Order: sequence, then C-alpha cells, then structure tokens
Amino acid sequence: MGIDTQLKASFVTSSVNHTLLAGLDYIWQKRDANLWLNSGSQYDFDWAHPHYGESYLENDSDLPLVRCAFKKLDQVGLYVQDQAVWQQWNLLLSGRHDWTEIRTYESTLNNAKRQSNDDDFTGRAALLYAFENGFSPYISYSTSFEPNLNSSIPGSVPFKPTTGEQTEVGIKFQPVGHNTLLTLSLFDITQKNITSWNSKLKFNEQIGKVESRGAEAELHTQITPALSLMSAYSYTEAETKESTNASTPAENRPAETLRHMASAWGTYFVHNGPLGGLTVGTGVRYIGSSYGDNKESFSVPHNILYDAIVSYDLGSASSQWKGAVLQINVNNLTDKHYVASCSNNEACFYGVGR
Repeated sequence: MGIDTQLKASFVTSSVNHTLLAGLDYIWQKRDANLWLNSGSQYDFDWAHPHYGESYLENDSDLPLVRCAFKKLDQVGLYVQDQAVWQQWNLLLSGRHDWTEIRTYESTLNNAKRQSNDDDFTGRAALLYAFENGFSPYISYSTSFEPNLNSSIPGSVPFKPTTGEQTEVGIKFQPVGHNTLLTLSLFDITQKNITSWNSKLKFNEQIGKVESRGAEAELHTQITPALSLMSAYSYTEAETKESTNASTPAENRPAETLRHMASAWGTYFVHNGPLGGLTVGTGVRYIGSSYGDNKESFSVPHNILYDAIVSYDLGSASSQWKGAVLQINVNNLTDKHYVASCSNNEACFYGVGR
C-alpha cells in the first residue's frame, strides 16, 4: 500500500521557467514467505521433456517446512524536484531521502524478531538542449535505493538494501513539420547488493555488484493520417562484477538477462465510410535468448511472438457515445507454448499464452 502527497508550483526567476515539485510518500508492505522443500537426485526433473506422475511428485503435506518468515516494511520518502527551462536548455534536478524499517518474525525460530533500519539519499540530474532543427542531445545521472524483503537462511542477518547508479547519454530527433520521434541512447547501470539464489544452500543470498551496459533505439512515426508505426530495439551487456556466491561466479552474465530485444507495431485507423472509427493493428516481438542460471551452464532459446488489436470508437456511430471505445487486445496471437525464462536449474517459467 502506498500514499503519495505532492505540491506543485510554476514560477519564473529572471528568464528561467521553473516547475517545482515536492512531496512526501509512505509505503507499507507485508510479506509472508513460507518454504516447504526437499532436495536430492531423486527429484531430478527434465523441464524440457517433462514426465508427470512419477514417484518424486510428493504431496505438499509430506514436505518439511524449512523457512517461515513474516516481514513488515515501513518506508517514508521525502523528495523535491525542479525542472528549469531557459531558451533551448532544459535542466532537471531532484533529490530524495528514504527511511525504512523492516521487521522480520521467524516462526521456525520460535518467532524470533529481527529489525533493520536503513536510510539513504538519492538524486537525479539531467540536461537537454533542443536545437531548432529537431535534434535534442541529453545526458542524465541518477541513483537508486530499494529495501530488500527477500529471505535467506533462518537466523541470518537481514539483507542490505539494493542500491544503484545509472548514467545515460542520448539524442532525440523530431523533424520539423513531421509527426516522427526517434530516440537513441547509451546507458550504464551498476547495482549493488543484488539478491541471488544459491542452489547449493537452497536459499537466497546477496552478491556483490552487477553492471549492465547497452543501447536502446525507439521510433514513433505517423506515416499517413491513418497509418502509424512504432518500433524499438535494445542491446544489453550484463556482467557480475563482484560475487561472494559460488552459484554466481564473477565475470558471468546473470540469468534471465536478455542481450537482444526488439518489437514492431503498426495500426491503421479508418476515418470515413461504413467502417469509420475502426482501428486494426498488429505487432511482433522478438525476445532474445538468455542464460538459465548464473553459471552460464544452459540457455533459454529466443522466441518470436505476435500481437493484435481491434478497436472501435463509438463516437463515430453516435455523438452521445463520444469518448467511449470498445477494444480487444490479443497477446501471443498464435498461442505459442514456450519457456520464457529460467532463474536457475530448478526454476523455469512458461510464457503467457494467448
């Protein structure tokens, strides 16, 4: 549950236009995590060629309860942001301070209580210059702070918050007189205290540092008054820079991290005639391959999915229905059966069907 209260003010100092935003938010969260687990070679299961009904499929009641942790989070954040515009320059500065308290009750240890309190200051700075020819280069830097509610071995020290920093440079291009926007960017993200599953201990633990670098491109264009297109592509190189976890070797690529991802989407809107108000669209998504565990011992293959949309603006049939739209979205149009990702050799996940 979250509550966010904001105050916003717009004013001018000299020839600089300011949009000032300040606020206070509160987040309250509960997590009740229970883990029933048995392990051993007798439970080996081939997810790629599954056979059900074997002897290793036990009733839940026959599995031992190895972890029962109830966590409560209280988080208060105070933030302020100023967006200043002077001629073609656009500057954004923001700062935020968070205070968190996490209380953990472990029934497997006679309801032992542990409490951790953390606080941190994070910020963001971004600068953009808008040339008259439609080019707008920009640069930004931001930091992040997130409390960690995952659980480790019973009785262990609570996890430290996950922190990060991101640097991004890029350019936006919007040709004068054209309804087109092209964005190109390069990014570098570093996160510390990432949680990772230790397949030997059968519990989560925190590793050192993960770095992700890459590029993104996105295009939005209105080719004709009826036809619009959108496409996007991202490339990510990720590496575990520091690790204290044998299941997560340093210099390896983290599991579930896609190197390539792309999509294209087009819609056609009928303005006049018997079908006036009708919109049809279709798209394709490419989900690249990824490693199934942090040891890079096996891979999850890439997938191509198709989507579609049909909508009708009821205002085209009657003015009294202006503003109302009927719409059907279909994801995974061909109902492809596929494995979307694996976080380790014991946890793989099917993609969503149609």
